[in-house]
Amino acid sequence: MKRSLPLVLLSLLVSLVMAEGNPQQSTFCRMTYTDAKALKGAFVGTCIDSIPNGQGKISYSNGDQFNGVFKHGRRDGKGLHSLSNGDRYEGVYKEGHKVQGKFTWANGDTYLGPYSNDLPHGHGIYTGRSGDRYVGEYKAGKRHGEGVYYFADGRVKRVLCKLDKCR
Repeated sequence: MKRSLPLVLLSLLVSLVMAEGNPQQSTFCRMTYTDAKALKGAFVGTCIDSIPNGQGKISYSNGDQFNGVFKHGRRDGKGLHSLSNGDRYEGVYKEGHKVQGKFTWANGDTYLGPYSNDLPHGHGIYTGRSGDRYVGEYKAGKRHGEGVYYFADGRVKRVLCKLDKCR
């Protein structure tokens, strides 16, 4: 009996550790998905307890599509959001919001950089289809702070911007 007690305790300890360390079982699922902006779509991908968690794809009723990583039902990790108008965002999401990536408009213009509240915010690069480029600071989606314009014809101009008005 004395010899079996340590084995029983060891077995109990191993069971407790395994139970704590075991993640919940993920499964493949299909479901109707509503995002933070109340857009509805069809989700196909990995779920835990019927909540998107892992790789998945949403086809929205308005024609937009998102393919990427989810955590606790929200976009979280790398993803590609293709909009029905031809615009697209490819980058990183955190808790459902864009944080770092490249937005490409249907006309070919691009923004590359950080985001806050889904808007360009911080040091970013905007490139127009003409080849002109703005490299500088953004605040709440607008050029704000110091920046430099690099024109396709070779000219360079340092600017100070305030709420998208640059001098």
